[in-house]
Amino acid sequence: MYPLALVAIFALLLCLERFLVLSYRGHLSRRFIKKLGKLVKETKYEDAANLCLKKETSLSMVLFAVLNRARETREDAERSLQEALLREQPKLDRRMGLLAAMGTIAPLLGLLGTVTGIITLFTVITEVGTNDARVLAGGISEALVTTETGLVIAIPVMILHGLLSEKIEKVTSEMYVQSMALMNKIFGKES
Repeated sequence: MYPLALVAIFALLLCLERFLVLSYRGHLSRRFIKKLGKLVKETKYEDAANLCLKKETSLSMVLFAVLNRARETREDAERSLQEALLREQPKLDRRMGLLAAMGTIAPLLGLLGTVTGIITLFTVITEVGTNDARVLAGGISEALVTTETGLVIAIPVMILHGLLSEKIEKVTSEMYVQSMALMNKIFGKES
């Protein structure tokens, strides 16, 4: 049960950390977007780029990559955008594999606890012997508690993993949408 408790605590902390990071890295206020749009409309690209650098979110870093190449060609800006997207995506995906592993490990640890408990029960029965079925059933019941606990931990962890993965997709999609909108504002809709 101790390893299961550690997995539960670690998975909970990991979910909380990922949620906070994704909420911060994927958010830009409407006020920021409005101010950025105004600066771009006035072709104050350097001021707009500096505004993006102040935020330090994934979305602002991607927009900075476009603004940094605003005085060059669209192709240069697109290459810079792709580099920024490739740089920011791992920051969003970080530790998601570990969280999925926690959801997979929990039921396996529970099963391991059940097997260990049953082995211990049969060892005691072999040494002491028993004619009482209630003792046997009680020992098996106690051993199965670890499997139940493993599943109780794994199911919410996998649900949270799914929700966080969805949040990552939303942030990534927003990065693409905002960056392409900015590209179109700066370079026009023609490629």
